[in-house]
Amino acid sequence: MNHSQALAPHDPFACIEGVGDATLEAYVAAHHPEHAPVSLVHSHSYDNTAYTDHRLAAHEPSTSDAYWPDSDDGDDDEGRPAAGERPEERVTVPDGWLRGWDRALLAQFTVATHDQALMAALPVRFSALRMLALCGRTVIVDEVHALPPFMRQTLSRLLHWLGALGCPVVLLSATLPVHISEQLVRSYLDGAGHPHPATAHLDCRPSYPGWLYAAASDASLTRIDPAAAEAHADRHRADLRLHPVRHPSYTDPEDTPARESRLERITQEIAPVARSGGCAAVYCATMADAQTTYTHLRTALDWPDGGPDGQLLLLHARLPGHQREALTRRIRTALASSGERPGRLVVVTTSLLDMSLDIDVDVMVSDLAPLHTLLQRLGRLWRFDHIKRPDWLCGARPRLIVLEPTDHRGRTLLPPAWRPLDSPFLPLATAAYLARRPEQPLTLPDDVQQLVEAVHGDADALARTDAALRRGHALHQARTRTEEHHSLLHLVPAWHDTLSLSDLHRQNLHPREAATRLGAMPRRLLPVYRMSGGRLTLDAAGTRPLPEHRKPTTAQIRTILQHTLPVPAAWAAQETTTSPPPGAATPSSPTSSCSRRTPAIPPGRCALAGTVCTSTAPWDWHTED
Repeated sequence: MNHSQALAPHDPFACIEGVGDATLEAYVAAHHPEHAPVSLVHSHSYDNTAYTDHRLAAHEPSTSDAYWPDSDDGDDDEGRPAAGERPEERVTVPDGWLRGWDRALLAQFTVATHDQALMAALPVRFSALRMLALCGRTVIVDEVHALPPFMRQTLSRLLHWLGALGCPVVLLSATLPVHISEQLVRSYLDGAGHPHPATAHLDCRPSYPGWLYAAASDASLTRIDPAAAEAHADRHRADLRLHPVRHPSYTDPEDTPARESRLERITQEIAPVARSGGCAAVYCATMADAQTTYTHLRTALDWPDGGPDGQLLLLHARLPGHQREALTRRIRTALASSGERPGRLVVVTTSLLDMSLDIDVDVMVSDLAPLHTLLQRLGRLWRFDHIKRPDWLCGARPRLIVLEPTDHRGRTLLPPAWRPLDSPFLPLATAAYLARRPEQPLTLPDDVQQLVEAVHGDADALARTDAALRRGHALHQARTRTEEHHSLLHLVPAWHDTLSLSDLHRQNLHPREAATRLGAMPRRLLPVYRMSGGRLTLDAAGTRPLPEHRKPTTAQIRTILQHTLPVPAAWAAQETTTSPPPGAATPSSPTSSCSRRTPAIPPGRCALAGTVCTSTAPWDWHTED
């Protein structure tokens, strides 16, 4: 164990990264090594209290077990180490040197976002150090299907270099189209010395369910034995039903019959859970939809046992880090395969729960999404056979309700707020395919690959069935090629085209400025409250004051950052004229990385980077994802 190493670039959502960290840390510790550091590497790892608090030695300067080290407040129970266990006694604790910006990947075991590994294929400062960190490692890339074309092109170049370095690589996905898996396998073999013309005749399609092993030494391919694949195929039947609904962004003409609205259908599906028990998940396309759905379910249903608090949860990405982590941990524990299952729990969420969570629910409702996303969600419906389902579900089978937004003529109509989320063709093609598919249950996992290929693979046949789909498919293909082209412009050259080390960092680019994905990255803003006397705090009760007149300690900075939340870059890049703060805004920045300014606001009100929020909860507002 002491001589093996692993790097596991996990899913793109950093808030789920702690799940992989906990899994890998438990695996390493179970082998009882003398010392095997496990590092968690992503841009907001400070949100993970398990990593930044009680798993790090108290004497090291970058962490502290107390909320404010120089106060008597102490910390809450979630930030304290287990009884009888000191942080420095854990064999997986990385030392201070391994927590540097560019050095963290050098730990023996690492859990990181895709971005951290992909930067090794970008011409940034210390990219050679990142490549060195990958040498001699087993690199596991999870949720490959979630990568957009821009990131997938970067991954192909990284696989090329890993093949040249002889690094074992494991690519994991349950919904990856064949043409993408073949592209990634051939990129690895090309780096290993087997150029594309020499591997063109190879059938690099992995069996599903199953695996494909491509040897770097001679480009030989090995597949899972069909008998073994059959033995491991846990077959079951499930329904994937499309329900046309009216989204609130669309208003029907006055002379048309009334139609079922999106919230009415969700209420109808969740009502048995609220009335008779069970666990349910409602996946919403945007945070605004999630907030509206959560608010509606709180009042539209009769919640026994004290009301919806504790039985209805809202989880999305635009929550402060400490709240999001606590909610994710709570949901992961409540819906796990073991432990006490709650009698009633409804989770309203966005795509945050799509990947890397081993959870199980009895009822699931989802907004229309690309088909591979729906299949991923379907995998969390009745996931564990040993769990007893509610009595009112006796004799039923798993059923995923997909809400299709339509106009009054029945045509699929994506709300304006949904269109920037992904290529519009994918959800439209998904709706068209499911509408044409015979109404019969899916057989999982046998039908998965066929469904994925119909929408995400060669979709020409589906696109030819409708003129609008045909135009959307052409735009989708053009968008894909554009993203791949933009990615290629900024990659390090292939190893056989590299003449010197300078070719690997030909741009004076810092990793924080590296473009591992297209689009403007979210900015992090700090909501603060102004108490009587002008004192600024992180909470409405005034128990978390900001250190305004002295330099904050490292622990204070970390706690402040844990209260920040991601917002669209435009919110912070532009001065707003529609909602000016009352009075003149005066610069007040406890830490330069937390808040750009603090507006002058009345006592008891909350300010968010120059914008006043009148809600009692500073992060309870509606906006597009």
